[in-house]
Amino acid sequence: MSKPFTLTRPSLQLPLSLSLSLSLQLMISLTACDDEGRTSSAPLAPQADMSEERSDIGLDVGLDEGAHQEQLDLGFDGGPDEGVVPAQPCGLEPACERGARCVCPTDDELTCACQSPLNRACEGDDDCRLGERCETHEGVSLCWLDPSALSARHCPGELCPQTSNNQTNDGDLLYVGARSMSITPLGFESPTPLGLEGAQMSFTPPLDPMSGLWRDCGYDDVCPGEPGYTAPDEGEGDGWTQGAFIAGFSHGRPAQKCPAELIGCDRPECCVSALAHDELLAQVVVLRRGGRTLGLVSLDVVGLFHSEVERIRRAAREELELDHLIIGATHTHEGFDTVGQYGPGATLPVRSGVDPHMMTRVRSQILEGLRGALSDLRPARAQAVILDEGVEGLGVSDSRPPYIFDDNIPLLHLKDAETGEGIATLLSVANHPESLWADNPYLSSDYMHFVRAYLREGLPEVRDAEGALLKPALEGVEGVTLTFAGALGGLLNPGSQVPARRYDGVDVREVGFDKADAIGQRVAEIALSARARGEWAELTGSEGGAPQLSFSTKPLLIPVTNPVFLLGGYVLKLFNRDMYNAVPLGGTSFAPSEPRVLSEVSVARLGDVTLITAPGEVFPELLTGGYPNRSSAQNPTLGDVTGIKAPFSCDEQGLPVEGGSLPCRVRPNQENPPPWSEAPEGPYLYELAGERPFFIGLGGDFLGYLVPEYDYQPNNAPGSHYEETNGASGAMTTLWREALIELLSAE
Repeated sequence: MSKPFTLTRPSLQLPLSLSLSLSLQLMISLTACDDEGRTSSAPLAPQADMSEERSDIGLDVGLDEGAHQEQLDLGFDGGPDEGVVPAQPCGLEPACERGARCVCPTDDELTCACQSPLNRACEGDDDCRLGERCETHEGVSLCWLDPSALSARHCPGELCPQTSNNQTNDGDLLYVGARSMSITPLGFESPTPLGLEGAQMSFTPPLDPMSGLWRDCGYDDVCPGEPGYTAPDEGEGDGWTQGAFIAGFSHGRPAQKCPAELIGCDRPECCVSALAHDELLAQVVVLRRGGRTLGLVSLDVVGLFHSEVERIRRAAREELELDHLIIGATHTHEGFDTVGQYGPGATLPVRSGVDPHMMTRVRSQILEGLRGALSDLRPARAQAVILDEGVEGLGVSDSRPPYIFDDNIPLLHLKDAETGEGIATLLSVANHPESLWADNPYLSSDYMHFVRAYLREGLPEVRDAEGALLKPALEGVEGVTLTFAGALGGLLNPGSQVPARRYDGVDVREVGFDKADAIGQRVAEIALSARARGEWAELTGSEGGAPQLSFSTKPLLIPVTNPVFLLGGYVLKLFNRDMYNAVPLGGTSFAPSEPRVLSEVSVARLGDVTLITAPGEVFPELLTGGYPNRSSAQNPTLGDVTGIKAPFSCDEQGLPVEGGSLPCRVRPNQENPPPWSEAPEGPYLYELAGERPFFIGLGGDFLGYLVPEYDYQPNNAPGSHYEETNGASGAMTTLWREALIELLSAE
């Protein structure tokens, strides 16, 4: 879930109005930064927003050449001036990058400063990024990016101009390579027990280094006088927090070190090292067919902004023969902050939780994984299956009606064409990776870790007390496993009420590592049992050759209307990404209208497997349908089949009725129920995607929930409308769907 700066659960969440009020109080109380990045007692003066080095933006490559560059390395790390470009004397030649300009408010001013690329005000085209023009809209002169200029790109076609350079004489072959790369931080500071209230910080930094609340010992977390101490390292004794802030449930949730007694033991709660319960991974696979090369990455983080994805793509294009790259976050709520909103603070975050060292490691490990995968390309065969076993035993519940589950688990397996050895397995699961819940103190990929482990290792046979065989052993599969987030919006999650079932039949209800382990076993059981039954079908192309590979992408300009996102991004500056088509007027006011952010959607086909992405958390019904008195696609589970959210008291349409005995798609006492008559008719996106759709949520961006338009009710509407407080805007769903339909229609 993408979370505001509040507690996450709808039952616990602060009202939006209160959240905004607290945010505004925080804005008033913020203090300025001195030249060491520490807060001072000086009043907060107006400053230019972050400024970043930029290269020209090319519309023919979807504006990706203008993504964040050098200043993004700061990551709002508390360094000097938080990325603000220093002031300079008026009249001198400005040193601003393209897209920013030197501004002196009056002739009496002695200094001027570079105006941030977040402020799109302009005097001429030279003030704008390539692709923008300085235009006047509603009396405001600003750099304007025309949404109609954002055209789709395809491969074969303009998306893969390198095709002639990366030919491998592959004939009718599919080539595949894969790598598994750790992105676990190499070090971080940790709090002391005095500085914690449960798993959350009980103080607001900066702080006196002698406070006893924080081990202010640098990234190695070794203090003077402790074994192994040699000299101060970066961050030591600076009064700040070089912590790994866990991205989920609330801000100010610092990762803690695993105790020695949990390191290396053999139970679900045991840790791989002091730094993490399990290795956070970048799982990488590269596919090449007909000279076209596609990279896919599954990343154990809560999400990755489009600007970061573009930065990695640019580096890959400069060095590697790669036509397109799709990065999907697993959306683990137990990994370190990669977006900014989970940073340090007690009542509210006082700065971004993104750490520059950790982000640099993410980028470098992805690139190293791509290099390795490309160096290991070998002829491969592909198998695919849509696993359709319902939701029983998966430990998943739905917190917002209509209760509709995309319970299908799409799976794509790639194996060596000669030896049959597994190279990579890709699958997507529609359940929030948050089974460890809010009190877990250790970095983890949540149940995704256990899915990968059991798919690789297999499952042992199960016998009863008398020795009779209950379940056979299931053989694991070799290779790298890429786990993607499915349609988990609206809100699919492993709460403490619904059980997850281990392979031996034992149900685990309570959140924690035992439940994460059980979910992993159940997903692996579904996948490996289908393999044992011979249901993983071979993918072939024409005349029995390798399946064809094609892909396409389209950039999107998405308006940001959510006031919490506007506060976080443009006032508190927790988020690090560009703004388009707006001039800030102060606070959360903009002209000529709300700002836009650049995002994307991608489609890739391998034979009849169609991978589709979304820039956030998608409601299952947007893919499957299944509304009362409407059709559905890909056989979703309709209604609360667990009976936990609502008793079996509904008719065949899942609506409450006297004497009903079937699962409900809405609670009988539902406040402000969805307006069913306005629910859309098909065809739904899974029908348009073809026989084997493979959905990748949070693919290419992190913009919160994509809520169905017919039931989008912002402004703290009564009933179940938590997700509206955690999405960029209501327009995002329509823009995404229209772009996706365009790409699917062109394939």
